[in-house]
Amino acid sequence: MKLLALVALLTLLGTVSAYQNLSSGEFLYNNVTLGSGSSIYAGIDASGSMQLIVIKSSDFSSWVNGGHVNELFRSTVGSGVYQINLTSGSYTVIFSASSSVSADAEAFGARRGAVMAARISNSYQYNLTLDNYSSVNVSILTDRDFGAHPITVNVSGFSYSLDNGDNFDSLYNIQLNKGTYPIVITSSLPTDAFIMITSYGSLINPQQGFGGSYPVGVVSYGVYNSSGVLVPYVISTGGAIGDANITSLSAMDFNSSDNNSAYGASLQLNVELNTRVNGQPRVLWLQNVVDFNTSQKSYYLVSNIWNNTLPSGNLSNSMLRGSGNVTVCGPCGNQSFYAYSYPYDYFNYSLPFNIKLVILENQTINGTLLSFGYQVLENGSYGRGPLVFYDKVLLPGAENSSILVTPYFYTPSSGNLSGNYYDAELVFAGESGGAQSYFNDLAATMWIYYYDNGTVVPFPSAYTFGQDTAETAANVRVVQSKYGNGGFATTGTLVPSEQILVGKEINTTATYIQNSSYVTSAPTTTAYERSISVSIPSIGGSGVQLSPAQIVEYFVVALVIVTILMVARLLLARR
Repeated sequence: MKLLALVALLTLLGTVSAYQNLSSGEFLYNNVTLGSGSSIYAGIDASGSMQLIVIKSSDFSSWVNGGHVNELFRSTVGSGVYQINLTSGSYTVIFSASSSVSADAEAFGARRGAVMAARISNSYQYNLTLDNYSSVNVSILTDRDFGAHPITVNVSGFSYSLDNGDNFDSLYNIQLNKGTYPIVITSSLPTDAFIMITSYGSLINPQQGFGGSYPVGVVSYGVYNSSGVLVPYVISTGGAIGDANITSLSAMDFNSSDNNSAYGASLQLNVELNTRVNGQPRVLWLQNVVDFNTSQKSYYLVSNIWNNTLPSGNLSNSMLRGSGNVTVCGPCGNQSFYAYSYPYDYFNYSLPFNIKLVILENQTINGTLLSFGYQVLENGSYGRGPLVFYDKVLLPGAENSSILVTPYFYTPSSGNLSGNYYDAELVFAGESGGAQSYFNDLAATMWIYYYDNGTVVPFPSAYTFGQDTAETAANVRVVQSKYGNGGFATTGTLVPSEQILVGKEINTTATYIQNSSYVTSAPTTTAYERSISVSIPSIGGSGVQLSPAQIVEYFVVALVIVTILMVARLLLARR
C-alpha cells in the first residue's frame, strides 16, 4: 500500500488551555518527541513578550525547581510561529512569561518537509493528490487563538470550522478516494501558520458499514479478510466469466412493475472496465444479465453499460456502437445508459439449468470491442449448447482497456460522493430497476473466473454479497460449496462475514498482482489469442469448452473482402 509523501510523526503531550493569564515567571509547556529529520513547531498568541525555551524532558523537573540545566534553545518572542531544528529525542517546550501576559501557546514535533509554512491573508489552497483510498488528517498551528479567530477548512465539499479555543487543532480521518482534492484554508484575519496534511493509504473493506439489502452471490473485491487482516490482490484482465449451476429456483417480486414480472429474478455478471478515450480516463460498468420469470420458467439476456467516470455519468450514442441503444433510467436520476435485450421473446429453461455468462474486452484498430456472451451447459435433459455472443459493442477510440478488480480505490467520485467498488460479481438479485426479489427456493453452485494470459483461472476469493448493482435479493445466503472450489447459494439469512476461498491461502503472485495500485496499460489477451479454445473448469467437476472465435469472425470476413477487392483492382489496372 502506498503512503503519500506527507506522512509525519505527531506527538502531543501536556495540553495547554487557551488564553492563560500568566504573571512574570509563570509558564506553559508541551512535551514533544522528535524522530529522525524532525523539528519542533511552536505557535504563540500573546499580549506581550515571552521566553521560548527548549530543554531535554529529563531536565524538566530540575528546571522547575530552579536547578541549572542545559537550555538547548532560548529566545525572546512575541505572537508568531517558530521552527526549531533539533536531533531526535524527547524535549519540553516552555513558554515563560517575561511580564504579565495573556497567552495561548502550543508546540508539536513533526518530520521536516511534512509541514508547510503559510501566510493566510484570506485563504490558502493546497492540492492533495492521492493514489489510493486514504484517511487524511489536516493539522494547523497558528499565531492566533481559534476561539477568537476561527479558521475554516474545506475538503472535498465538506467545510470544517476550527474554533476550539486553542491555536492548534487537527481534523482526523477524512476518507477520500483516489484523485486530486483542493484543501482550502480560510482565515478572517491575516495569520501565520504551520500546516501539516497527512494521508494514510488504506484498503477498502467491503464489510465496513454493512447493513440493508444486497445482491447475493460470489463477489471478488480484490481483498480477503484473514482473521481480521485484509490481504489484497489486484486483477487486471481482458475477460470475466460467471458460471451458475441452478438446481432449484423460485422467486417473487412483491412490488413488481410493468417492467418486472411478479415472479422475476436476475443472475448478473457485473464488472468495471477501465479505458482511455482521446487520452482521457473513462470507467464503464458492464452488466451481463439473465432475467428470469421463475413461474413460467423462461428467461432472456440483457447487456447494460453505465458510465462510472463520474457519479451519475451519462452515455451518448456517439460513445458506443452496439445492437442496443442508449436510454434513460428514470429511477436513477434520469441517468442515461446503454441497454440491449436478447432474444425478442423468451427462452425456456428446465432444471437443472447450468448457464455461463461471459464479458470480454478486445482492442481493435477502431477502439475497444466489448462482447457479451452466454452458454447453456445444461438445460434439463438437454446437453451443452454453443457459446453465443449476443451483443458486441464497439467503444470508438477507446484504448488501454482492462477489466479491473482492486481494493485500493473506488471508481472515480466527485466532491463528497463515493464511487463504486472495483469488483467482479456474479449475484442473484431482483429483475431490474432496483427491484428486490424474495427467493422461496434456491439451490445453485456458482463461481467467477478471469482470463490470465490466455488461460481461465478462478478469482482467488469472494465475499457473498455485492454492492454495485441496485437490485437486491432477500432470503438468500451463500456458503462454501462442498463439491470443491465455489459458492453454494441457498435460501436463508445473509451472513456478511462469510467468505469463500480458492485454495488454502492467498500467497501467490501467479494469478494476481499483490500490493499494487496501478492499472496495467494493455489487455491481457488479444483477438488472435482468443481464437484458441481454452478449458474452463466446471464447478461440478466436468470440463467445458469456451471457443470465442466468434469475436474475430467479422474481422476475418472483412479482411478477405478487402483482399479480393485489392486483387480485382490490380487486375483491372493491368488491362
